Amino acid sequence: MTRQEFGPFSFDPPAQWNSHTTVVYLDPSEDPTMPPNIVISHENRAPGEELQAHAWRKLLEAGKTLPAFELVSSRETKIAGQEAFRAVYRWNAERGPVEQAVAWVGGPEHTLLTIAATSFGSRGAFVELDRILGSLRFGSRESAPGPSVAPSAPPSSPEPVESGMQGMFAAVPMPGARPTRR
Repeated sequence: MTRQEFGPFSFDPPAQWNSHTTVVYLDPSEDPTMPPNIVISHENRAPGEELQAHAWRKLLEAGKTLPAFELVSSRETKIAGQEAFRAVYRWNAERGPVEQAVAWVGGPEHTLLTIAATSFGSRGAFVELDRILGSLRFGSRESAPGPSVAPSAPPSSPEPVESGMQGMFAAVPMPGARPTRR
């Protein structure tokens, strides 16, 4: 593996190891104990595993572990010209209801980009998620001309979301964060 850059740092990773990169964005204007967030990860898919199978496997894992899990919507789609799968689901955390939207986007050489937004009642993370998906490009650092993804439906929408965030993503608590009761 070649030298890796990470913000202002660079390093030499183990040569034979696979890279799995995760970036977390937090909305500073919201409740700091439960901020809306977006988690983006890049990893290699298991050899021979199709994107849809990977997404459904992750959804089934979430359904087994998250209390009161409810799949709101899911569908296959294209994002940035790549095969993709989107889902929205809800579950109950100790502090209350959580809604998550996830997109799994297939990349070159069996790589996978997972982008997930977590909301604790505010729509800000979903709006930003749609903006990120609309700006997503592969192989170029140039800015995108504009969003190509329609906004997500509000959490109370009884209809499946036909555009906007429809990829599934499991909640990832922030390292060191401890839920507190209200």
